[in-house]
Amino acid sequence: MFRKSNRILKHSLMLMVLNVVAMTFANDSFAYKWAGTNERFEVAPGLSIGGSFRTRYEFMSDFKFNKNTAGNDDSRTLNQFRLNAQWNPFGWMTFFVEGQDARVFGENAVTNKNTDPSVGFIHDPWDLHQAYVDFKNATPADLFYLRNIRVGRQKINLGDERLVGALEWANTARVWDGVVVSFGEPKKRTLDVIAAMEVDVNPNNPNSWNDLELSTSRYQDSNLYGLYYTDWLLIENTQLELYWLTRSNGDTAASGAATSHGDEVHSIGTRFEHKHGAMDFNGEFVGQFGEYSGLDHKAFAGHIEAGYMVEELNKTRFALAYNYASGDDDSTDGKHTTFDNLFPTNHKFYGDMDFFAWMNMHNIEASAKTKLFNKADVRLAYQLFWLAQEHDSWYAASRAAARTASASANVSSFVGSELDLTVKFWIVPKRLDMLLGYGHFFAGSYIDDTNSGG
Repeated sequence: MFRKSNRILKHSLMLMVLNVVAMTFANDSFAYKWAGTNERFEVAPGLSIGGSFRTRYEFMSDFKFNKNTAGNDDSRTLNQFRLNAQWNPFGWMTFFVEGQDARVFGENAVTNKNTDPSVGFIHDPWDLHQAYVDFKNATPADLFYLRNIRVGRQKINLGDERLVGALEWANTARVWDGVVVSFGEPKKRTLDVIAAMEVDVNPNNPNSWNDLELSTSRYQDSNLYGLYYTDWLLIENTQLELYWLTRSNGDTAASGAATSHGDEVHSIGTRFEHKHGAMDFNGEFVGQFGEYSGLDHKAFAGHIEAGYMVEELNKTRFALAYNYASGDDDSTDGKHTTFDNLFPTNHKFYGDMDFFAWMNMHNIEASAKTKLFNKADVRLAYQLFWLAQEHDSWYAASRAAARTASASANVSSFVGSELDLTVKFWIVPKRLDMLLGYGHFFAGSYIDDTNSGG
């Protein structure tokens, strides 16, 4: 498995020179967990405004592991501006609307960023980002009282976002048109009931959940239904989550799409977070069944992590994690066993360079996080990656196949390893921050075996 690679020095790197969030005003924490502040400006009784600006520069070298491939070396600047308004006419009703302008500059691999569907994660000039109404119940009746109903275009984050998340790292992020009904009291017991559809990003027209003009994605043509239960009381010092999620797109694609998919994937899983003194543990285990492209679908994925906090070392946390997701060892047997990653925020989990999804993988990560001079958050991580089935695809963070070996090819399962370093610090506390990052990927034998020149 660790066969020596002729290209072990061949690498890809990413340098995030700037990732600045200028928080002169911000919206509620539900929408921006990463923003760092809940400050808003009240312009009239019950009416407030907020917003944010973010710019990020990225430089990528040998990013496709093949000098003859377009976009192998590239750089780009990503700008994101958001402006929102919140109106609370009654204590039990709140309206929220937000516009977003997301643009990319210097992307050499994109021929026409206004019509090319590949830029949906990074480019979408002024569009409606969120628009919803909350109906709140401020007087709890019992443990599972109806707390809130949110209707409209919104962000949905479940658990730590391994399966469903707002994907805030992407320049356009992810939003949904739908309904979320929430019961219970946070930090005790809660239940969320979800019915929604991901909004397609269309750089040339208003975004819509049923507009597949530029996309053949099975995910943008899918409904998401779910029950998500969280319990803080059952086990001491433990947050326990249980869920059933269904992704369904029927037997035919929506009008304008070029592809029919026929998916109905059910995911039953559990997730936990537990603390015991200086130790902490978290894990997630998911089984899937149903149909994928009309095939019988059965798959499994698991995550487990242990961390240890060293108080004497400036509260440095050391962690070791393992991630697994099943692959498909035979694409001709009428079954589909590649784990379906659903709608994740993969950037947080499997390397900062976004080379992997929670699909067809074995992954081991060792990491350390600390504060530098009590002002900057520093994280260092090293990851190793194998394919669970070497003749299934290697899937990138976007869930698209990065490479696929032919069924007859003799290939290694070891894709490579990645070293990531990030430093985040506040320039103006809770208003302006900067993130600097460097990533280096060491190509493994699988990349050698699947390279066709370059």
